[in-house]
Amino acid sequence: MDEKDLKILEVLKEHAKLSTYKIAKKTLIPVATVHNRIKKLEKEGIISQ
Repeated sequence: MDEKDLKILEVLKEHAKLSTYKIAKKTLIPVATVHNRIKKLEKEGIISQ
């Protein structure tokens, strides 16, 4: 887990239902990266849908 993952998790903690686009906008991380990181975090069991 790196800084990008932590930024995404921080946003999800506060706003669990945000779209990938809005998470990307809040974290300044590209949408595709946010999407891939969320999928990775789900696969690792760190988050669930």
